[in-house]
Amino acid sequence: SEDFGSSYFDFFEEPVHVYFNPEQSLDMLECSMIGCSFNGQLQFYSNCMSISSANHFPLPGGETIAFGDFWLRWVAENKETYGFPIPQGALVLPLDHNMYKLIYSTADISVNGHSAISSIYTASGMVDTVLQELVIISKDEVVIQDTMTWGKIAACRHANGKNWWVLLAENDANKYYSAYIGTSGQITIDTIRFGTSPFRNSGVG
Repeated sequence: SEDFGSSYFDFFEEPVHVYFNPEQSLDMLECSMIGCSFNGQLQFYSNCMSISSANHFPLPGGETIAFGDFWLRWVAENKETYGFPIPQGALVLPLDHNMYKLIYSTADISVNGHSAISSIYTASGMVDTVLQELVIISKDEVVIQDTMTWGKIAACRHANGKNWWVLLAENDANKYYSAYIGTSGQITIDTIRFGTSPFRNSGVG
């Protein structure tokens, strides 16, 4: 029989405690999302194709996310998902009142034979403080549809320590999308242009 499981790194211990959990069977490639409490307790995780609870079962409403043609390319014959092969293709952002905003991407073959992200999605959820489990409020809300670069989604806290800035780049261009995410999860999208294309020949600068 095949062996399943994952290695965990517990940074709340000194030195870091590494241990194996055989119960986790969700396959993952480069794209992943993980939500934890402030004390490091696992609350949910995802391979960007579905969302699982800390008990390693699919969350209600999270059996599929980002479903489409690209999703179907990464499913095994037994219907288990491999996970999306998109580095930095997703983020989990903690908000106020046990809320989370999930940002994730899908892709299509569209630019010179290379895969380029075509849709950026969001999902919203609230952690049940008793069960310590994510309750999915919404999912697969399209916020950007464009010819985007492969992964490379980045975020940083706003100076107020509560809101978030998310930066996403268009493929082979000097155009960037900025997403301002408020404490309740509302999103404001804008675009900026500067410099020359950082992706041609040498990759991201």
